[in-house]
Amino acid sequence: ELSDLERHLTQQSALELRTEFQGRFRNISRIMDCVGCEKCRLWGKLQILGLGTALKILMTEGDAINLQRNEIIAFINTLAQLSKSVYSVNEWRQRELQDAATRMASPLAFALAVAALLSCVMKRQKKISAEKNKEPTTAAAVEVGPTLAVSAPAAPVGNSGTTTATRSVAVAES
Repeated sequence: ELSDLERHLTQQSALELRTEFQGRFRNISRIMDCVGCEKCRLWGKLQILGLGTALKILMTEGDAINLQRNEIIAFINTLAQLSKSVYSVNEWRQRELQDAATRMASPLAFALAVAALLSCVMKRQKKISAEKNKEPTTAAAVEVGPTLAVSAPAAPVGNSGTTTATRSVAVAES
């Protein structure tokens, strides 16, 4: 709990702070008189009055706050403008996040497409090399120039179980 002296100093500093704020807001209002555009001057003074009213509400002790009609209007308008600003900042952040995701998604999609293409090419090369290394076990027809050569697997000769070389038959092209 505060002593009487502390309460008095707190009230005194609050009064000094309030008069200092009032002086500064009047100064800003006088500066706004120098603005050439009438709309800008009006909106600027309205915003300053709204901020001043907000500070007046915050610094007034007790339940009784005496506000004039123009202070109430300026206060409500300032609150509306501030809430629109906060909403706009949130929207901008969402758009910025979506843009960043889009910028990252394009190179990532390209990298995935290249990886998939390389994977397909490597599988195809493995399949081709496996087919080249495979020895023929059945009769196969191979085209050699203008003639067709047919090769057949080796057949055992005699009782020894040894095989002879593959036989090739060249057939003239018709």
